[in-house]
Amino acid sequence: MRKHQHNSQSGVTMVEMMLSVSLLTIISATMLESLVRFQEAGQAVTQEYTLERRSADVAMRVTKDLGRSGFTMIDGQTFPVIADTGEADNMLNVVNAFDLDLGFQDAEANEGRGDSHELVFCLPDDADGDGWPDTVGSQPAWSPNLITYYLRPSTNGRNDLVREQQDGRLEVLCRGVAQFEVETPEDTGFVIPLDSIRMTLTLASEDGGQQFEKTTQEVIQLRNGGLAP
Repeated sequence: MRKHQHNSQSGVTMVEMMLSVSLLTIISATMLESLVRFQEAGQAVTQEYTLERRSADVAMRVTKDLGRSGFTMIDGQTFPVIADTGEADNMLNVVNAFDLDLGFQDAEANEGRGDSHELVFCLPDDADGDGWPDTVGSQPAWSPNLITYYLRPSTNGRNDLVREQQDGRLEVLCRGVAQFEVETPEDTGFVIPLDSIRMTLTLASEDGGQQFEKTTQEVIQLRNGGLAP
């Protein structure tokens, strides 16, 4: 009787083993799912932070550039000049008159967003290289070396924001640009000051099938103010 009682209580039955394996499988699957979600959340945070940092860097650069510019007229052409992206006809008068050699191309469509623009502007001249703008009377002496910002399609199907100077120097400021919009006070319905323009920059990226976007908007005060020079 004792021997029979001892045998019935010893070892692990097949049912118990199957239950243990099932529980371990469930726990492992739950832990794996949680790990995947944690990794995806971490990747999303990284992507969003990267876009935010890149957007802030570009906005700072554009703000510094345009903040030195101003509303002016050179040889009968008012600056800055703003045109829809890829519509070279809107810029031909400027291109021809000022010998600009710009590679106008249709940038990637930005569906669901605002317009994207090309911008041509000028900066004060500094002929003596002393770091201070040259002046004519009380007004800046504007450099004939015009500068343009425009979107250029890249090989990966996304747009680059390009800064090109009339002397041929070209710099890619940012990649993965979905929108670069520039508006005058009149364009905004005069919700921004007369001595400023509004820039909207949207960057986009993709990771693991997820789409990420970051939009930055800056109101940039120009060196002189007004819709006309």
